[in-house]
Amino acid sequence: MTAQPQPGAEGPTSRGRRLKTVTNAARLLRLLAEADRPMGVSEIARQLKLGKSTVHSILQSLADAGLVGASAEGGRYGLDVGAVELGAAALEHLKLGNYLDPPMERLASASKEAVSFAIRSRRDALIVKRFESSQVLRAEIRVGTRMPLHTSASGKCLLAAMSDEQIHELYPEEKLPEWEGHSIETKTELFEVIERVREQGYAVNIDEFTLGVTAVAVGIQDGEGMINGALSIAGPSARFSWEQWLEPLRETAREMGANPGPRKKEER
Repeated sequence: MTAQPQPGAEGPTSRGRRLKTVTNAARLLRLLAEADRPMGVSEIARQLKLGKSTVHSILQSLADAGLVGASAEGGRYGLDVGAVELGAAALEHLKLGNYLDPPMERLASASKEAVSFAIRSRRDALIVKRFESSQVLRAEIRVGTRMPLHTSASGKCLLAAMSDEQIHELYPEEKLPEWEGHSIETKTELFEVIERVREQGYAVNIDEFTLGVTAVAVGIQDGEGMINGALSIAGPSARFSWEQWLEPLRETAREMGANPGPRKKEER
C-alpha cells in the first residue's frame, strides 16, 4: 500500500511550488527596485517571463504586505513604504548606517563628483550609499544599481579581497559574462587586473561599466583588516581626473573603516 501523507504535511511538489513563488516575488521586487518608474502588469510579466495572472497574484500579496503599491493613475506598481523600511533595516544590520554619510558627503562636496559605497552581492557590486555630483553633466547611477564585479572599479576591489579559489568558483568559465562597455572578457585577464589591484590598493574603471564614465575605488577595511565594502568616486571621462582624488578617496575610506558605528546602550 502507498503511504498517505500526514495531515498538514507538504510533499516535494508543494514545497517546490512555494519556493518558486517566493523566488518570483523576490525577482519582482528587484525589478521594481531597479526601475525608474512604476510598471504595469503586462510589462512586469514580459520582463520576468511569467503569466499575467501569476504576476497579478504576486503583486496583490506584496501589496497586502505593504511592499508594493499602485501608482496614482492605477494599473502600475512601484515599491511602497514597507520596502523602504526593510532597506533601512538591512543597512543597519550590515552596519551601513547614517554614521558613514558625513565622510562620503565631504568627499562629494570637495570633488563635486559622485561618491558611492558598494558591497558584493553574488557577482555584482551593489551600490547601497551614494552622494551625487553637483554638476549638470554626471553619471546617472543610483542606490540599488548593480554593477557586474568585473566591469566596475568597486567590483575589482571586492574581487581583490577574495581568495583565488573563491574567484574561480564565482567564474567557473574562462569567458566572463559579456557587458556593453569595454570590460574585461576573460578570467585570465581578470586575474592579472586583480593582482595589480592587490599590489597598488586601488582599482580604476575607464569606460568599462558605462561608456564615458571613469571611476576609481578602494576597499574599506574594518577593525580586523577585512574588506567589507568599496568606496568609489566617479565622473564623466572627459572631465574626471581620478589621480587627483585617489589620496582623498583613501583618506575617506580609512575614516569610514575606523568608525565602529553607533554603540548599543548597555543593558541594565
